[in-house]
Amino acid sequence: TAAALSGAKKLVITAHVNPDGDAIGSSLGLMHLLRGLGKDVTALLDDDIPAGFHVLPGYDVIRRPSSEEGEKIACDLFVVLDTMTDRIGGTAASVHAPRLLNIDHHHTNPGSEKEDLYLDATRAATCEIIYDLAKEMGAPFSKEAAMCLYTGLATDTGFFRFSNAASHTYRAAADLLDAGAQPNVISEALEVKPLQTVKDLGEALSQMEMFADGKASGIF
Repeated sequence: TAAALSGAKKLVITAHVNPDGDAIGSSLGLMHLLRGLGKDVTALLDDDIPAGFHVLPGYDVIRRPSSEEGEKIACDLFVVLDTMTDRIGGTAASVHAPRLLNIDHHHTNPGSEKEDLYLDATRAATCEIIYDLAKEMGAPFSKEAAMCLYTGLATDTGFFRFSNAASHTYRAAADLLDAGAQPNVISEALEVKPLQTVKDLGEALSQMEMFADGKASGIF
């Protein structure tokens, strides 16, 4: 997998629709790493990017796939991150590549005959796999890449509260901090909620009812 990334000169990177921190972080993190190696890299996501991720370097260069019939981006390698290839929306129809590389940490990803699947379910996030591959490629961690990859580690581990955060995850996070990642900037940006969202939550909570002797609750 590292050899495939190192050998390609022009790449297109994508991830799943309704992108979360790992999808966005791994896409932008890999983009920065590969651009640092002198490669031509485009990040495509077929969905809106939540505003909270505006603090990530490269947020403003993520493109949406073209809606024009027959208009495709030609590249050496098409990289799908953090998902099965049937969850990338219209991006698949917008890219022409001789090879498709799928990198994921979800054990439910079955892969397909049309792709090369690199799956490591022992990693807490796809960003953690990208960290591993960068080390294997000898790609230096810029501050830009570190910010993005740290975001994926943090969000997919519940900011290091979940049991999927293993010792390797913490070592990767420490290396990314040394490379310039700013956890406070990331967490503060992602904690900001629109006023309407807060109001909607308050309204929902006001309708909550308790049952099962107070051991459970629900909104009916």
